[in-house]
Amino acid sequence: MVIISIMNYMNNILFMCYFYFNLQSHYSSIFYELWVPA
Repeated sequence: MVIISIMNYMNNILFMCYFYFNLQSHYSSIFYELWVPA
């Protein structure tokens, strides 16, 4: 049971990191699109 909970915790951390990096790249691309024409 402990191993399963640890695996679940690690999975949540990985998912959050992936989501955060995806969001960051998305916003940076929007920022790039806004600044390049000017």
